[in-house]
Amino acid sequence: MANRKSKGWRSWPVTLFLLGLLGFGTPIALQELPLLLNPPAPEIVQLASASAMTPDAQKLFYRQQPTLESKATFAQSCSKVNHGSEELIALGCFRSLSRGSYVISGKISIQAITDRRFQGIMETTAAHEMLHAAYVRFSENERNQLAPRLEKAAQLVKDTRLANVLKQYKKADLELYRNELHSHLGTELAELADEVLEQHYRRYFTDRSQVVALAKQSQTAFRELDTKAKTLKAEIDQFEGKLKPAKQALKASEQSLATGQANLDAMKDSLMNLKAQAEGSSGSDFNSLAQQFESAKSSFNAQVIAYNQQVQDYQSEVDAFNEQIDRYKKTVAEYNEIAKEERSLLGELSATQKKTIEDKLSPSPQ
Repeated sequence: MANRKSKGWRSWPVTLFLLGLLGFGTPIALQELPLLLNPPAPEIVQLASASAMTPDAQKLFYRQQPTLESKATFAQSCSKVNHGSEELIALGCFRSLSRGSYVISGKISIQAITDRRFQGIMETTAAHEMLHAAYVRFSENERNQLAPRLEKAAQLVKDTRLANVLKQYKKADLELYRNELHSHLGTELAELADEVLEQHYRRYFTDRSQVVALAKQSQTAFRELDTKAKTLKAEIDQFEGKLKPAKQALKASEQSLATGQANLDAMKDSLMNLKAQAEGSSGSDFNSLAQQFESAKSSFNAQVIAYNQQVQDYQSEVDAFNEQIDRYKKTVAEYNEIAKEERSLLGELSATQKKTIEDKLSPSPQ
């Protein structure tokens, strides 16, 4: 008995210290233990600060043990995470461990992107994944209240890339779609047109426009390519609209030339016959056939001149058509080069080399 009391008494100061450290052992204070034992790295703190996370949001973010990972490591870390569509490129992922409706722990992985063309993308990804960590902690009632507001705000998305990303998620799963809406709209849509939603996001951002600006900045390279592609596509459509009737006109000219050549051949044969008849005749018959021959020759020569002019006009049409074809091919080549450049950009981001260029999906945090 004495020994047990003595042993218990010696451990008491340690227990007091832990209780003081953990805030009397409340569930919220227990969640701070990972931060005390494993504080976030400076680069993680920088991501939270740059994306304007509130102090509470920063703590939530840090409690998910966020790490910056190389492309290869990230591909392993997030290989089993459901992204909703294999066509989307994952730049971050959040995994949680739950018991019933209670989230026990979480882990955020962020792909390290050093390419200066994608400045702002890691900060946006950090904020995006933090919002996922928040969403899984919402009660069913909170999610049901947010859902119609998020879905209504999604109708305001004008960016084609973001709209395509959300469309892919919507096809996959409704709850996943709403979860992704919560993260995407909170970090990428400047105007939500809903004060209740804006108030909701103030729990997580001191200035939401700051992270939205980062998201926009991170997409600059793709938006520039999209703008060029749209301009070139319009030119290609214009070329095709002109080339089709031009080609039909050339075919009509070719047919007209063929008819003209046949007429000239017939006239030439007739002339040769008249000449042969005149040469074999004499007297008044010769004079008459000679006059017919001269008249027919004059008409033939006029037709030859007209035909030669028609040939020149046709050649000009062909030259103009070929010039248009060359310009069309160059424009198509430029357009294809943009597609190639976009594939290269996507390759810089993609840890899993998914096929993405055909649908032009936005590189997106998951």
